[in-house]
Order: sequence, then structure tokens, then C-alpha cells
Amino acid sequence: MMTLSNLTNTKSIGICTHNDISNEMPIVLALGMFDGIHQGHRQILAKTVELAARHNAAPTMMTFSDHPLAFIKGKTVPLLLTTTREKAMLAADCGITQLLLTAFDEETAQTTADSFIENYILSLPVKAVVCGYNYTFGKDKKGNGEYLRQKLLPHGVEVVVFDNYTIEGKSVSSTLIRSLISSGEVAAANKYLGYEYIVGSTVSHGFNRGTKLGFPTANLIPDESKCIPSDGVYATIAYVDGKSYPSVTNIGKNPTYDNPTRTLETFLFDFSEDIYDQYVTVVFVKKIRDEIRFSSTKDLSERIKADAATARQIVKDYVNEKHI
Repeated sequence: MMTLSNLTNTKSIGICTHNDISNEMPIVLALGMFDGIHQGHRQILAKTVELAARHNAAPTMMTFSDHPLAFIKGKTVPLLLTTTREKAMLAADCGITQLLLTAFDEETAQTTADSFIENYILSLPVKAVVCGYNYTFGKDKKGNGEYLRQKLLPHGVEVVVFDNYTIEGKSVSSTLIRSLISSGEVAAANKYLGYEYIVGSTVSHGFNRGTKLGFPTANLIPDESKCIPSDGVYATIAYVDGKSYPSVTNIGKNPTYDNPTRTLETFLFDFSEDIYDQYVTVVFVKKIRDEIRFSSTKDLSERIKADAATARQIVKDYVNEKHI
């Protein structure tokens, strides 16, 4: 079992497999893909934590390490709002103590609903199961929340199924949030997420252009499956070893330099430590502007100064509003 912590290092979660689950500790199981851990997911996880306390059990989230659509012919796998590591960090924030990671492959795709219940749920010391109204499982998606009730209640396993969750009349979904993030509308997406969108990565060496301009940046290379906000400049907060630092982040090809590929670079305010090869999480608060081509590096440097001042104020207002 691997142990991770949330952004602030105040809560921990274990990432495990079925073989790591001990029969000596009962569990309450949240079922779903949970991409994004958005507001709807958080209702499910809160109930899981509540039931776990009632049953003196470990609040556990079971999800797949691979997106099921990758094994369905003709389907396109969407970019993910959360990598496994990010999902674990966010689940820990919600009080989940175990992330039960299950591989999804061709064999899993052919598993019947009854076999899934037998092999993946009843094989565990489960006291209760919680899922969403649109949760499906088993070959051809034959299983759902009602099917779980029919099959698990005779075994003494409580089943709770949550209805569609809406905000201002709009259904909260990973698809909606993914669309907003891809368009750079991070502030709007954050309303449905219930937190500020995060992108985590190990810091790598870049072009060192920021250093030459007086703004040394942390160069992040996110997982290729990750949904990244559209090109532009963002007010952000960077987390390093559980500590937060106001920051400004640029995403794109740096048109002034004609980069061949997109980069994600973050300048941490009032920070001078060497963080190469360290894992850093960037929290996106608000988009400041689109990318612009500048006629000179001097003009670029001046605009970065202005963007940094804007980002600092946005983050300051955000921290004051959230009381963090």
C-alpha cells in the first residue's frame, strides 16, 4: 500500500489493491470513476464517511486505474480532470482513508454484473455501498444502483444511491467541467468542482528564459492524459511540501519565442528554493488573459510584471474570501 497526503499534508490516504484489504477492518465503499471529485462526487464521499463512522469502518473509494472507455470499441477516452495521484489527494481532503485501485482491462470489460458484485464487492468486508444515480458496472453496463440494492441487501449490505446533483439548475458532471477547463473558464469550473482546479507534476528543467527575464519559473510536464486549461496566463497557488505560495502560471507555446510545444510554467512569488525533481501542485484560481506575441523581450518582461501584480491581488482576495 502506498500512502499519500492531501495538498496541505493534514490528511493521508492509502492507495491499495483488493489484496491489501484486511478482513479485520470493515469498509464502506464508494463506487465510481470519480473523475474530478466534483460537488456531486463529494456528496457521495461525505455519505461514505458518515456511514463508515456509524459502522466503525474505513471509508473507502473504489475506482479504476484505467478509463473504461479505453476498452469499448468506437469510444474516445476523454482527457482526465484528475490523475490517480490527484484523485487520491482530493479524496483524502473529503475524509476518505483508502483508495482501492482496480485495473480495468479487456477481462474486466467482459465481467458480468453478477461476477463484478461477487469478485469486487462481496469478496471484501463491506458494510455499505454508496454510488451515484448514473453508476453502471458489468458487461454492457447491466448493473446499476438498483441492481446493487437487489443483490446486496440480502447479504446485509446497505446501499445508498444519490440522485442527480445540480447547481443553479445545471447538472454537475465531469463532462461539463472538462469543457469549461478546456476553454480556460477555470473560475466557472471551480464552482462545480467545489475547489480550485489542480494540475500536479514533477518540476523539470525548461528553457531558463524566465530566469533571464527575472522571473524564474517551475516547469511542469503534466500527465498526457490530463485536461489542461487553455493557453493563457492564470492567477494560481502553488503547493510545495504542503505549503502554499501565490503564483502566476503561463500555459502555451510562448508565441514570442515560437515554442514548438505547449509548456506549463509557474512563477512562485517570494520563493527562491531549488525544487527541480520535486512534485508541485498548481491550483488555478482565475484566468488573467490569453497568450500574446510581444515584439521584444523587454515588452514581455513588462507584461509579466503586470500579470504578476494582477495575480498576486487575485490570490490575496481569494485567500481573504476563503479565510485560508
